[in-house]
Amino acid sequence: MTSFKFITVEDCGPMPNGASCPHCGAEGRYIYVWEEDGKRRGAMAGCYKQLTGKFQKGDLDKYMILVAEKQAKGKKLNSWDQSVIRLLEFKKSGKYPPEWCDQKIKDTLSDRNKWLAEHRF
Repeated sequence: MTSFKFITVEDCGPMPNGASCPHCGAEGRYIYVWEEDGKRRGAMAGCYKQLTGKFQKGDLDKYMILVAEKQAKGKKLNSWDQSVIRLLEFKKSGKYPPEWCDQKIKDTLSDRNKWLAEHRF
């Protein structure tokens, strides 16, 4: 079985100074970075979803696919999305301890799930 671990979303800035997908070369803004069997990989939203769809994923991994879909469609990110991305950036930069960032991400996703459960029809 292949191991999967989501790492971060890198914001490369808006076009024309953005980036190109490491997988297909398409132009865009966000690069999703993950580990697959210990090997670091990257791709933009559409390729990320396609390349990682077969893996068993945790809550953060599943959530980041939803964020990738929003970004690929040019939709505005909500406060939960922005918080998770900011915390991932903090973790990557070493601004805060990884354990603290992981707990805050877990708390954010938990709050989101509670809100969704309360507001489903």
